[in-house]
Amino acid sequence: MAGLGLAGFGVFMLVTGKPSFSKPGSKPDPKPEKSGAKVAAAPAQPKAAVPVGIPVVVFAKIPDPVLPEVRAKKYEIPIRTALEKAGAGTVISAGTGLKDGGAEIAFVGVKMNLTDFKKGLPILKAELTRAGAPTATRLQYMQDEKPVDVEFEKAE
Repeated sequence: MAGLGLAGFGVFMLVTGKPSFSKPGSKPDPKPEKSGAKVAAAPAQPKAAVPVGIPVVVFAKIPDPVLPEVRAKKYEIPIRTALEKAGAGTVISAGTGLKDGGAEIAFVGVKMNLTDFKKGLPILKAELTRAGAPTATRLQYMQDEKPVDVEFEKAE
């Protein structure tokens, strides 16, 4: 897992449901029983809607055609500050999506690593509401190994 960092590990865990402790590029032993390694079945655990304790990467696709400087002040910095203050996550990156032809901004995006999804999602929604994000804003993440793409609901 060298080079992936915690966020990469969390995404890998979320997508596959299995941790990987091997080095990048290494291949698993196809028949561990022949190598003398003992294979133990993992204990059955109830499946949660969103795994507890596993970071969840959330992408907010905001149809607000603002320049990068405005995006940072309006969305990135307040979201990062609120998530980190609550110990619920942080902003990983942000960017701008252009319309066809590349001359106009179509949307801005903010990618977050929510280390506590249940705590972080309401904080994210509150910050998007405070910033005046349009209701057509989309929140995208993985849940039960499937992509989720939901329309943002303003916090009350």
